[in-house]
Amino acid sequence: MEIKNIKLEMSVYLPSEQQAMIKLRILKFLKKHFGMFSQGLDEQLNFYSTSLVIDSLDSGGKHYQSSKTFEEINSRLYDLIYLDYKPKTVIDVGANYGLISIIASTKIRPERLISIEASSKLIPYITKNLIQNSVDNYELIHAICSDVSEESSVFSINPNTSQDNRVTGATNKWKMENVISVSIDHLIGDEIDQSIFIKIDTQGFEEKVLSGAENLLSSGNNWIIKSEFSPFLLNAQGTNAKTFLLSLVDKFEVVELPATIPYLTKSINELFQHSLLKSDVESFISHIVKSNANDFGWVDLLIRPKKRNA
Repeated sequence: MEIKNIKLEMSVYLPSEQQAMIKLRILKFLKKHFGMFSQGLDEQLNFYSTSLVIDSLDSGGKHYQSSKTFEEINSRLYDLIYLDYKPKTVIDVGANYGLISIIASTKIRPERLISIEASSKLIPYITKNLIQNSVDNYELIHAICSDVSEESSVFSINPNTSQDNRVTGATNKWKMENVISVSIDHLIGDEIDQSIFIKIDTQGFEEKVLSGAENLLSSGNNWIIKSEFSPFLLNAQGTNAKTFLLSLVDKFEVVELPATIPYLTKSINELFQHSLLKSDVESFISHIVKSNANDFGWVDLLIRPKKRNA
């Protein structure tokens, strides 16, 4: 029998943070050893006018309790993208719990919103979150976003956190799921001249995602991409980070996206004032790698065509 709600009370006084930690350990023990909460234990997080349902037993869901969620919701990046591009289509690759899809729907207001997520467990959460935030024009695709569209691919589920699910898992203890794969070019079809915003967060699989958008990237000139860039994760997924970034810088304008958009920034063009050159790539990667423990540094990049028709 699946239990949807549970209440645990402490008989002795402990600070609320310690109570929360103890309760979480108990619930995780019940899940691991007795198979309880197989569909997750829902918890709703509220951020002003935005809300998010997460699995409280998933540390990846708990990730959204950090201040970074408030920063993302209030980031001026999406306002600037709307002002400069007014995207008709938004593609959220690696949607996780659906936060960026919600933000894009609110701030960019696209005619077409495509949310792509490969984890079967996260699909119901994305649906809940889009509906409760009044997003009604979405297409939710349960798939890996890759260089080709295939009927059968394999995706790896990190047993510790949904924030680090990958196409190729780190160990053989990760659960494997069979799922289809889709390419961005397949989804866009002939509509490459329209304004498009793409967010990519795929734990090192970004090269394959962009390879599947070759037609759009080479023929369209009214797109902009926000993509995670982690040398460690790229290498773990079979991509040489240096070669990949050199190729991006050669073909497109590429800039490191600041964690917080400066208050007086008026346009996307201002963010691209420090676009990377090929001579910057090696030292830039070294800078990223050293920015976190165990060489696990990462940044977000903004990518756009070198020549764009306004």
